[in-house]
Amino acid sequence: MAKSDSQTPNTSSTPAPKTANAKRPETHQPRQPKPGRKKRVKVRTPTTRFIIWLLRVVGFGYAAVLVTLVVMEERLVYPGAYMKDTSVAADQPLIESVSYNSTAKTTLTGRLLERQQSKNVLLFFHGNASKAKWLDSWLIQVSGQFDATVMAAEYRGFEDDTDPDERGVIEDCLAARDYLCDRYGVEPADIILYGRSLGGGCAIAVACRGGAKGVVLESTFDRMFNVAAERYPFVPVRLLMRNRYDSVAKLTAYKGPLVQIHSLDDTVIPFRFGKALFESSKSPLKYFIEASGVDHIEPMPVDVIGRAASKLDEFLNGNFSSGTDSPNISPSQP
Repeated sequence: MAKSDSQTPNTSSTPAPKTANAKRPETHQPRQPKPGRKKRVKVRTPTTRFIIWLLRVVGFGYAAVLVTLVVMEERLVYPGAYMKDTSVAADQPLIESVSYNSTAKTTLTGRLLERQQSKNVLLFFHGNASKAKWLDSWLIQVSGQFDATVMAAEYRGFEDDTDPDERGVIEDCLAARDYLCDRYGVEPADIILYGRSLGGGCAIAVACRGGAKGVVLESTFDRMFNVAAERYPFVPVRLLMRNRYDSVAKLTAYKGPLVQIHSLDDTVIPFRFGKALFESSKSPLKYFIEASGVDHIEPMPVDVIGRAASKLDEFLNGNFSSGTDSPNISPSQP
């Protein structure tokens, strides 16, 4: 047979043409170090290491103090709420326990001294280390000086397991005022508000929400966070404190009669904080009584309370005007 000229050529052994996108084989070559200065290793001396360690300890300790103060704020602001006392105040011929409802389904128990034929109704707000049921003898004294039926209000947490805070405590004070209004058929502006220490912040907060017949303040502050900053100067309490009780801001809304008492020897709320609050008042009827020889936890002398009652009575009867200057009277002066 003759061989055919149309034989198909064998292409299996023909190399594939190279293309432009063909990947070149990788070559592994050692990386050459870049020229430059050698890295210097800093060697810390024992003194440097000690200083760094000390700064870390101080920093962590300071942070722990801040956290502790924030967590413990309610215990520091309302110590009376955490004083365990299971005693029950016994009713007397003149004084009885009265219950009233506040917000958050809170039921509170105050103490009421009903004075027959009295010309005033007075609501008293106690300090943060007291309780309403401890104040019977005080109610008798105030009732006589002001010729008033007197009620001592109570705050949440001081007789139950509720956690107190500024908003809740103010609501409790308003509830106490409303109770007196309903019981005696009077308006908020017919009630004298008397506040001591923390209770001064409460009295001002209530007065700016409905008014008052008169406000009496004893040993109180301009702003609670200012007092706390005095006690803890190394802590930014003005930024951290939640219970602020800014009485200066609230007092601007009250223009009625104001009588204020403060001792020069008060070591808990220094005198200048009370005076700053008084000077911030825009009321045309205000009077400041400067006492001496009385520390914060000590009761104010009877004659000083009598002066406060007398000055408030003059305001209410239109017989006295404070003008531009307020006299400072010491209990030792005539």
